[in-house]
Amino acid sequence: MLWILVGADTSPEVQEAVSVWGEARGLEVRVEPIDGQPQGVPPGLQAVVGMEPGIRGVHDRWSAADIVIVVVNPVSLGPGERTSVIGPTVSYEHAGFLAGMAAGLATSSGGVGLTPGGGEAAETFALGFEEGVRYACPKCRLEQVPVPARPPFGVDVVGIGPDPDPLGDEEVGGVPWLIVTGDAELGGWGDRLTARVRESPEALVGPAIERLLNGSPGEAWAYTAENGGLRVEVVDGRAISPGRERLLREAEARLASGLLVIGGGV
Repeated sequence: MLWILVGADTSPEVQEAVSVWGEARGLEVRVEPIDGQPQGVPPGLQAVVGMEPGIRGVHDRWSAADIVIVVVNPVSLGPGERTSVIGPTVSYEHAGFLAGMAAGLATSSGGVGLTPGGGEAAETFALGFEEGVRYACPKCRLEQVPVPARPPFGVDVVGIGPDPDPLGDEEVGGVPWLIVTGDAELGGWGDRLTARVRESPEALVGPAIERLLNGSPGEAWAYTAENGGLRVEVVDGRAISPGRERLLREAEARLASGLLVIGGGV
């Protein structure tokens, strides 16, 4: 029996995605701790999916064997002849676009704010955010909001960029809806979160395995909107209704198909 080994330390979403992908191709999928695997490659094994540090020993022992390896969010490992890595690189222009599009669909007043966050990614995120807002809501007003708890009059949605300062538990009236990227610390404002742009390694793991098994050399898969590795998760439907969420999904599909190009228009 040919089979795929998936590390027990991977997310349930990754495990489910590999199971669906493998079963569609007649491959058994086993979810097990990777760091307890034998020295030699088990019979029938075709592919290994896992995370560091658990997969590091298996990679060192088995990378020269006739199997393929996919590492999710690597720390020290990189792509090789039979190894691909997914993440941790993120296209912050794409993340900004998706966040801006969600903000443009969430606003009811036509006022959208941006707290750009910190680090080198802030400027790139801001450019993508503005493009996303304009795509979803061409007439919306976009303003910089240094403190999300105190938005300008008429701003009812604020996008928060990567690596923001903690929001804390400050009690302020009129806190807007929030769109965040990744795992921003929301403090006591969790009930104002309407959508999150998140990394989706589960969307990339099947294609990564397939390309390796078809003979392509290992690759580094970044999280982008175009490959499905970034997507908007709607957390609270009070601001983004099912109808507006459908517009989000249509835009994500257009990005994946190449009909919509971030930075290049339609």
